[in-house]
Formats: sequence, C-alpha cells, structure tokens
Amino acid sequence: MEHAKLLVHRGATRMTRAELVDIEPPPATDTHKPVKHAVFVDVPCEELDRRQITITTEEYAVQRQNNMLFGVMTLNYLKTDEFAAALAFRHSNDMQEAMKMYAGVRVFACDNMALSGSELLLHKKHSKHFSLTAAIPQAFDRYQDGALILQREIEELKESSVSWDTFVRQTFEVFRNKIVPVRLFHPVVNDWYATHPSRADLGTEWELLNAFTLHTKKLAPGPEMRSVVRLGNFFGLGRKVTA
Repeated sequence: MEHAKLLVHRGATRMTRAELVDIEPPPATDTHKPVKHAVFVDVPCEELDRRQITITTEEYAVQRQNNMLFGVMTLNYLKTDEFAAALAFRHSNDMQEAMKMYAGVRVFACDNMALSGSELLLHKKHSKHFSLTAAIPQAFDRYQDGALILQREIEELKESSVSWDTFVRQTFEVFRNKIVPVRLFHPVVNDWYATHPSRADLGTEWELLNAFTLHTKKLAPGPEMRSVVRLGNFFGLGRKVTA
C-alpha cells in the first residue's frame, strides 16, 4: 500500500531526494539566506534517525523555477491500522514564503492527509541569523508532543456525530470561507451522500474532514497543502498546540 502520495501537476515536477541535490539555491543577500532544498530535507531526516523514527515513504515536488519545494513524509511513529504520523512541509527560496512544517497523519484508507491547523513545528524566515540545524531539534520536540495531541484530537472527532444541520452548516462555512476551492463542492457533497444517504444516517466529524481532504488531492501541491492545513484548523486539529 502506498502510504503517501503527493499529486504533481500545474507546473510542478516530482523529484526524488537524490535529485534535489542538483538544485542550487539563488545567491544570498544581506537579509535573505536561501537554504538548499536537499539540506532542508536532509536535516530533518537526520533528526528523525537520531530519534529512531523511520520514514516509510517520502515524496517531493518543486515549482516556480525549482525555488518552491513541497514534501510529504510518512513515519512509523504512532502507526495504527488506520493511519500513521506524517510530516508535510513547504520551502521557498524566492522570498515569497517562509519555511513551514506541519505535523499530520496519513490516512491509509483514503490515501489522504490530515494536518494540524497550527504551524507547530517550524515557521521561519530565511534570515541571515537563522540556523536550520539548531531549529530542527526544537521543532521535533514540539512534533512528538504535537503528534500525540493530534492523535487525541482525531479520536475526539471520531466520537463527534454530525447531524444533518451540522453537515449543512459546516459545508457551507468551508466553502464560504474559501478553505477549499468551491469547484470541489459537488465532489465532496456527492461522496457524503453516497456514504450517508439518509438524514438519519449520522456520520462523524472525522468522516466529514476526510470527505474534504480526499478531494483536495486534486489540487496542485501548494493549494492542496494550504487547504488541508486550513481544514485542520477549521475542525480543531492543533488547537491545543502553540509553537
């Protein structure tokens, strides 16, 4: 079974970790210090190895003339029959975005991902004083605590029933607030009706979250990751964690 999948289209190029080595960052300036994509990936991998956490799958994609990196790692940490802990991150060397890394889980049945709504691991600008090797151990201390909290919050979502009124209200709010693109409205709603054909057939908040994240996989990597993070925030994942 593939436990991690990063959809790549709309100008993005799928890369292996070995291929990232060939991508050089732009020159540094007085205020902006780009980080090579391969280094941005290798440092967390080394920290995971020190903590005896294994990466079971990993996928990467680049965009914007190779300046933007997206990555997804599935780990053997907190693994169950339903999901395993995961990391998702994006990294830009063209001054358009800070480094961001998120705790999450990979849901095996849907091959989708739920991410903490808080950027609880890493959210740093490429300043000349920033040290990735110093920041990552601290980020992973937060990661292991955050992943446990995320697991408990998922259990709470599984225990929370969704009434018809709740489904209508939450679906309306997700699209009204542009948490996911409105073009996903019919796929999401049609899937929910297919699995919950009766108004008396109550689902759970966890099922509703997965109904949305299942279809965000149709988006390009950047919009997909942003949508999944916003959905995590909307459904309360990461609300108890601060970076």
